Amino acid sequence: MSGLKKLWAITGLAALLPATAVAGPDLHDLFATCTGRLSAQMEHQWLLRDGASSVTERHRASMIAVLDALTTEENAAKALSIRINSKYAQAALLSRATFNRDAGDAEWAGRKADRDVATCLILILPDPTPADRQAGADTLNPFGETPPAQYARVVQD
Repeated sequence: MSGLKKLWAITGLAALLPATAVAGPDLHDLFATCTGRLSAQMEHQWLLRDGASSVTERHRASMIAVLDALTTEENAAKALSIRINSKYAQAALLSRATFNRDAGDAEWAGRKADRDVATCLILILPDPTPADRQAGADTLNPFGETPPAQYARVVQD
């Protein structure tokens, strides 16, 4: 079997493994990254007096709850480091999108920031059930709210 075929076979088999087999350090790092991103998003919304900050605050609380469950004494320092770095990177994107004089660059930074947050929200927002879809609710979160339109648009792209 060629190297490429082996890679595809391994990838296919890995997709069939139960989710618990994947719940390793990568999942911890992902939730730490997302917690940092949502912290920056929330603070940026506070700065702009955006009413969506209360929704972001609840999403961040959900992310923190999962991160806390995944964090051990051994990886706590790493989690904090990842959170800080991710928060800084997201804040830089949001500032670049909001205060940039180059419209093209600002648009790119805004799309990137939205896409990064949308990727995180997928981790905590459930997929809509068939009943939800029939009722017209495409993406309900655990709080019974629909995510802001900008995130729904990014996820669908």
